[in-house]
Amino acid sequence: MKSFGFELEGVIMKLIWQSIFILLIMTFFSCSNKDKWINSNIDGNLLVECPSIKDDFYQSVNYDRLKNESLTSYTNSNAERTNQIIENQMLEILTKEKSDDRDEQLLIDLYNMYLDDEKRNADGIKPILPVVKKIQAIKSLKDFETAFSDEDVKWSFPITIRFVSTDIVFSSPYFLINLYFKEFPKEMMEMYIKMFVKLGYDESEAKRLLLSACDFEKNYHEAQIDNSVSIISLSVALEKYLNLPLEEYIKNTGLLEINRYVFDESRFRILDSLFIEENLENIKTLCILTLLSKSKECLDEEFEKLVFDCKNKIKGTSISFSTKTKGINFLKTNFPDLFSKVWIKNYFSEEIKKDVEKIAYEILEEYKNQINSWDWMSGGTKYNSVAFLNQMKVFVGYYKFNDYSNYNLGKNLYESYFESLKHIREIQEKKCYETNDIYEWQVFPYEYNAYYNSSNSINFCAGYIYGNGYRFDMSTEEKYAAVGITIAHEISHCLSFGNLMQIFDRNDYKALEEKLTKIADYYSTFEILDGINCNGTFCKGEIGADVFAMQAILEIVKNIPNFDYKLFFESYAKNNFYKTTENVIKYLHEKDTHPPYYLRVNITVQQFDEFYKTFNIKRKDGMFLKDEDRIEF
Repeated sequence: MKSFGFELEGVIMKLIWQSIFILLIMTFFSCSNKDKWINSNIDGNLLVECPSIKDDFYQSVNYDRLKNESLTSYTNSNAERTNQIIENQMLEILTKEKSDDRDEQLLIDLYNMYLDDEKRNADGIKPILPVVKKIQAIKSLKDFETAFSDEDVKWSFPITIRFVSTDIVFSSPYFLINLYFKEFPKEMMEMYIKMFVKLGYDESEAKRLLLSACDFEKNYHEAQIDNSVSIISLSVALEKYLNLPLEEYIKNTGLLEINRYVFDESRFRILDSLFIEENLENIKTLCILTLLSKSKECLDEEFEKLVFDCKNKIKGTSISFSTKTKGINFLKTNFPDLFSKVWIKNYFSEEIKKDVEKIAYEILEEYKNQINSWDWMSGGTKYNSVAFLNQMKVFVGYYKFNDYSNYNLGKNLYESYFESLKHIREIQEKKCYETNDIYEWQVFPYEYNAYYNSSNSINFCAGYIYGNGYRFDMSTEEKYAAVGITIAHEISHCLSFGNLMQIFDRNDYKALEEKLTKIADYYSTFEILDGINCNGTFCKGEIGADVFAMQAILEIVKNIPNFDYKLFFESYAKNNFYKTTENVIKYLHEKDTHPPYYLRVNITVQQFDEFYKTFNIKRKDGMFLKDEDRIEF
């Protein structure tokens, strides 16, 4: 019996240790992805020592920069590097005493006008007070019809008109408060209360008006549930949107003869329903807010400080800028077309423009090849998709700039700014009737940006090219990493955003969605902040475009002898360098459809055999992803 007891005890202990071992194994393999890679895009959130490239590719490649470079703005990224390059270049022009070039001279005069603190502070809020009083004097919705005869009041009304083609005007409401935030931030509320007090409002009255406007706008904001548009004539629009004074609003633009208007369907539907007498006070408040939003940087230093302090509080930073930097930022924000025109003329290489265009068309051809090779897509959808790509326009560097020969400065920054808006609008109106070259970019050439336009074009800003250090003589690997992968990404949006849904066979679209959902769900397993996982579903379009793009580039480079995959992948990671605060990451999580950069790089390269072969990635490594879990188009 004694020996049996010892035998039984031994069996039990063996079972216990086996169970512990199994639990440890299960724990190891079921470990949450929150422990796989830390969010190294957050300032200071790094491993003590640089990780192996096999375990965290993004952090390993960028470790020294992430550790040693401080935040000089709200973020530290290639976008900020672009800003610094352009600032240094433009200061060479703006600090001239005089220029023989009219556009340069206008910009110099505006820059000096901004630097004249004494005059700006003496003017204070006086430039906008007449407009504020006109808005305050509105006693009924009917008054808006006559108020629109005043250009300044009209600019404050929360509707914008954009020019897209010869005969189409895109009209869209522009509301300020809840455009970027689920809830109105208390920091922004404090800023606007102080601004309203400067306009002459009692503090309690200012708070009441702003809170009421917030509630009003929530109804509008929450109703924006789709991106449907209606392309209709003015007469149909007037029948459709009975409350809004559209005819009076459009009349003074000189555009009543245009045959077609594009209306943001869901937004205008709710906007029209809210444009009733009981909301008059809220509408007037929003008009004043719109006016402040457009003009606050044209006023005195106190207004300017309120804006900067608010941004720092919201983003969790304590950033300050030199007077020169603030002057440059003022010009970029308020005179972007003129600023871009002068910068492009002096610093952008036409040689590089042609080189990037060549790469873009090369990638377009590769996409057509790939589409024709996909076994998950039917013949009809392939035909329609390739036809769509054949019609895609490629814009690199810049657009056709406006002519400023008839533009004259105002007495102050505010007048100069609004005169510029009116001047550009007049040019666009004229083009709308006389030419076929109306095409408005959504961003400006100096910006570090590239995007796919729903009118079926890719737009690649000169600023983006500069920000990635593009040189005509750089290696092929670096070129594909600097601009090729981004061009491919933007082209991909015509598929990954579902813009081709109308020409996809239903089963083909379902197959595409299944692929995108698979990788989106994988993204969602990663914790980007304490208790907050990446929203893969929200970012699905960008995620899909990243994988589409990498696949296209890797197919192209297969035909390049001795292609250096190590240089390409590492350059790709370096070009996605980004660090910021937790506050900004949280804000981006809620509003930006792009996932954090460390995930974009690591997860994208995880999908491709070329990455595993280049860096000898094995099953035990943190960068390893099983074949069955990868996505391929």
